[in-house]
Amino acid sequence: MAIWKRLRQLKVPPKVKHIVWRALSDVLPCRSSLRGRRVLLDDYSSFYLSEVETTLHVFVQCQFARSVWLYFPQSDNKKATTIVMTLWALWVSRNLLVWKNVHRNSLQAVSMVTRFLDEWIRANVSAIVASNSNNVHSWQSPPTGFLKVNVNASIGSSTRYIFRNRCGGA
Repeated sequence: MAIWKRLRQLKVPPKVKHIVWRALSDVLPCRSSLRGRRVLLDDYSSFYLSEVETTLHVFVQCQFARSVWLYFPQSDNKKATTIVMTLWALWVSRNLLVWKNVHRNSLQAVSMVTRFLDEWIRANVSAIVASNSNNVHSWQSPPTGFLKVNVNASIGSSTRYIFRNRCGGA
Protein backbone atom coordinates (compact mmCIF):
# COMPACT_ATOMS: atom_id res chain seq x y z
CA MET A 1 0.00 0.00 0.00
CA ALA A 2 2.98 2.33 0.51
CA ILE A 3 3.60 2.48 -3.25
CA TRP A 4 0.15 4.03 -3.87
CA LYS A 5 0.76 6.68 -1.22
CA ARG A 6 4.18 7.46 -2.71
CA LEU A 7 2.67 7.67 -6.20
CA ARG A 8 -0.01 10.14 -5.03
CA GLN A 9 2.65 12.35 -3.40
CA LEU A 10 4.82 12.67 -6.50
CA LYS A 11 4.92 16.09 -8.14
CA VAL A 12 3.97 14.92 -11.62
CA PRO A 13 0.90 15.50 -13.80
CA PRO A 14 -2.20 13.44 -12.94
CA LYS A 15 -2.13 11.75 -16.36
CA VAL A 16 1.33 10.38 -15.54
CA LYS A 17 0.12 9.02 -12.20
CA HIS A 18 -2.86 7.46 -13.98
CA ILE A 19 -0.68 5.61 -16.51
CA VAL A 20 1.62 4.35 -13.74
CA TRP A 21 -1.34 3.25 -11.62
CA ARG A 22 -2.75 1.34 -14.61
CA ALA A 23 0.65 -0.22 -15.29
CA LEU A 24 1.08 -1.32 -11.67
CA SER A 25 -2.47 -2.67 -11.69
CA ASP A 26 -1.69 -4.47 -14.98
CA VAL A 27 -4.71 -2.99 -16.75
CA LEU A 28 -3.02 -1.10 -19.58
CA PRO A 29 -4.32 -2.12 -22.99
CA CYS A 30 -1.20 -3.94 -24.18
CA ARG A 31 -1.62 -6.36 -27.02
CA SER A 32 -1.51 -9.48 -24.82
CA SER A 33 -4.10 -8.12 -22.36
CA LEU A 34 -6.35 -6.99 -25.22
CA ARG A 35 -6.19 -10.47 -26.68
CA GLY A 36 -7.18 -11.81 -23.27
CA ARG A 37 -10.27 -9.59 -23.53
CA ARG A 38 -11.12 -11.18 -26.87
CA VAL A 39 -9.88 -8.27 -29.01
CA LEU A 40 -8.64 -9.92 -32.17
CA LEU A 41 -5.06 -8.90 -32.86
CA ASP A 42 -1.65 -10.45 -32.59
CA ASP A 43 0.31 -10.43 -29.32
CA TYR A 44 3.51 -9.06 -30.74
CA SER A 45 5.23 -5.88 -29.66
CA SER A 46 4.56 -2.64 -31.48
CA PHE A 47 8.30 -1.90 -31.40
CA TYR A 48 9.69 -5.35 -32.23
CA LEU A 49 7.34 -7.77 -33.90
CA SER A 50 9.18 -10.84 -32.58
CA GLU A 51 8.36 -10.22 -28.90
CA VAL A 52 5.03 -10.56 -27.06
CA GLU A 53 3.77 -7.18 -25.86
CA THR A 54 2.95 -7.19 -22.13
CA THR A 55 3.06 -4.32 -19.63
CA LEU A 56 6.44 -5.56 -18.39
CA HIS A 57 7.71 -5.79 -21.94
CA VAL A 58 6.65 -2.23 -22.89
CA PHE A 59 8.27 -0.65 -19.83
CA VAL A 60 11.29 -2.86 -19.10
CA GLN A 61 12.07 -5.75 -21.43
CA CYS A 62 11.63 -4.10 -24.81
CA GLN A 63 14.83 -3.06 -26.59
CA PHE A 64 13.41 0.45 -27.00
CA ALA A 65 12.61 0.71 -23.26
CA ARG A 66 16.07 -0.54 -22.30
CA SER A 67 17.70 2.05 -24.55
CA VAL A 68 15.63 4.82 -22.94
CA TRP A 69 16.48 3.70 -19.40
CA LEU A 70 20.21 3.91 -20.19
CA TYR A 71 19.97 7.71 -20.34
CA PHE A 72 19.00 8.09 -16.69
CA PRO A 73 21.72 7.67 -14.06
CA GLN A 74 20.97 5.55 -11.00
CA SER A 75 22.10 8.39 -8.73
CA ASP A 76 19.38 10.75 -9.99
CA ASN A 77 18.13 12.69 -6.93
CA LYS A 78 14.63 12.84 -8.43
CA LYS A 79 14.63 9.12 -9.06
CA ALA A 80 10.93 8.32 -8.42
CA THR A 81 9.79 11.31 -10.46
CA THR A 82 12.13 10.40 -13.32
CA ILE A 83 10.97 6.80 -13.25
CA VAL A 84 7.26 7.58 -13.51
CA MET A 85 7.84 10.24 -16.16
CA THR A 86 9.90 7.74 -18.17
CA LEU A 87 7.14 5.13 -17.88
CA TRP A 88 4.71 7.72 -19.22
CA ALA A 89 7.06 8.63 -22.10
CA LEU A 90 7.44 4.96 -23.02
CA TRP A 91 3.67 4.54 -23.11
CA VAL A 92 3.21 7.69 -25.21
CA SER A 93 5.93 6.53 -27.61
CA ARG A 94 4.27 3.13 -27.90
CA ASN A 95 0.88 4.74 -28.61
CA LEU A 96 2.35 7.10 -31.21
CA LEU A 97 3.72 4.07 -33.02
CA VAL A 98 0.51 2.00 -32.71
CA TRP A 99 -2.03 4.70 -33.53
CA LYS A 100 -0.16 7.20 -35.72
CA ASN A 101 2.74 5.14 -37.06
CA VAL A 102 5.18 7.73 -35.64
CA HIS A 103 8.54 6.17 -34.81
CA ARG A 104 10.52 7.80 -32.00
CA ASN A 105 14.07 7.05 -31.06
CA SER A 106 15.19 6.73 -27.46
CA LEU A 107 16.72 10.20 -27.36
CA GLN A 108 13.38 11.73 -28.39
CA ALA A 109 11.64 9.84 -25.56
CA VAL A 110 14.24 11.04 -23.06
CA SER A 111 13.87 14.60 -24.32
CA MET A 112 10.11 14.31 -23.85
CA VAL A 113 10.61 13.25 -20.22
CA THR A 114 12.90 16.14 -19.33
CA ARG A 115 11.03 18.78 -21.34
CA PHE A 116 7.58 17.81 -20.09
CA LEU A 117 8.71 17.57 -16.46
CA ASP A 118 10.45 20.96 -16.65
CA GLU A 119 7.34 22.55 -18.17
CA TRP A 120 5.13 20.97 -15.50
CA ILE A 121 7.35 22.22 -12.67
CA ARG A 122 7.59 25.74 -14.13
CA ALA A 123 3.82 25.93 -14.64
CA ASN A 124 3.10 24.78 -11.11
CA VAL A 125 5.68 27.06 -9.50
CA SER A 126 4.22 30.00 -11.45
CA ALA A 127 0.70 29.03 -10.35
CA ILE A 128 1.77 28.80 -6.70
CA VAL A 129 3.53 32.17 -6.82
CA ALA A 130 0.55 33.79 -8.56
CA SER A 131 -1.99 32.32 -6.15
CA ASN A 132 0.08 33.36 -3.11
CA SER A 133 0.51 36.91 -4.37
CA ASN A 134 -3.23 37.21 -5.06
CA ASN A 135 -4.14 36.16 -1.52
CA VAL A 136 -2.29 39.05 0.14
CA HIS A 137 -4.83 41.85 0.61
CA SER A 138 -4.64 44.77 2.94
CA TRP A 139 -7.18 47.50 3.38
CA GLN A 140 -6.17 50.77 1.79
CA SER A 141 -7.75 53.96 2.95
CA PRO A 142 -9.52 56.23 0.46
CA PRO A 143 -8.13 59.68 -0.33
CA THR A 144 -9.13 62.58 1.96
CA GLY A 145 -12.69 63.69 1.36
CA PHE A 146 -13.78 60.34 -0.08
CA LEU A 147 -15.53 57.29 1.37
CA LYS A 148 -14.76 53.68 0.57
CA VAL A 149 -17.69 51.29 0.13
CA ASN A 150 -17.26 47.62 1.02
CA VAL A 151 -20.07 45.43 -0.30
CA ASN A 152 -20.99 41.94 0.81
CA ALA A 153 -22.25 40.25 -2.35
CA SER A 154 -24.61 37.35 -1.78
CA ILE A 155 -27.31 35.37 -3.46
CA GLY A 156 -30.62 36.66 -2.28
CA SER A 157 -31.86 40.00 -1.05
CA SER A 158 -29.61 40.48 1.99
CA THR A 159 -26.81 42.52 0.41
CA ARG A 160 -24.89 44.48 3.04
CA TYR A 161 -22.47 47.34 2.70
CA ILE A 162 -20.35 49.62 4.85
CA PHE A 163 -18.86 53.08 4.19
CA ARG A 164 -15.44 53.88 5.63
CA ASN A 165 -13.55 57.19 5.75
CA ARG A 166 -9.79 57.72 5.47
CA CYS A 167 -9.24 56.63 9.10
CA GLY A 168 -11.27 53.45 8.66
CA GLY A 169 -14.22 54.70 10.69
CA ALA A 170 -17.68 53.61 9.62
